[in-house]
Amino acid sequence: MEGIELMTQQNWKLRGAMAAGVGAAGGLVSVGSLIGFGNMVTRHLEAPVFVVAAVFSAGLAGFLLGPLMGREGWRGVLLSFVAFLMATVLAAYLAGFLALPLYNLGLVTLWLTLHFLTPFALLWIALCAGLHWSAGRLRRRFT
Repeated sequence: MEGIELMTQQNWKLRGAMAAGVGAAGGLVSVGSLIGFGNMVTRHLEAPVFVVAAVFSAGLAGFLLGPLMGREGWRGVLLSFVAFLMATVLAAYLAGFLALPLYNLGLVTLWLTLHFLTPFALLWIALCAGLHWSAGRLRRRFT
């Protein structure tokens, strides 16, 4: 019985750590977007609101999808990539839902398109690789 409870506590620690990591990555990407795109995507809201919504929603997405990241082997790398992509899209739409009027949710699609078709995709890939590596270290520590 203690082993099951211990696993549950460790899983919560892993989820919390991954929420913090993915939230920080969301903050970095949102600040990078503000630097790179300026007011083009965020003209309907203030820059601090954009960053706070991105960090909060990325943290929530990391809490939900974080345990899928950091597994070993090539399947683990693929699973981490897919989970980080899903977390990015989920966090972007959640942030848009929180910070934008509903009729402007199309701006989220514009932001995702601009983000993935520009050199900012390299930042995203670097963050994905860093989170995969750190999640693997956290997984070994907490389990």
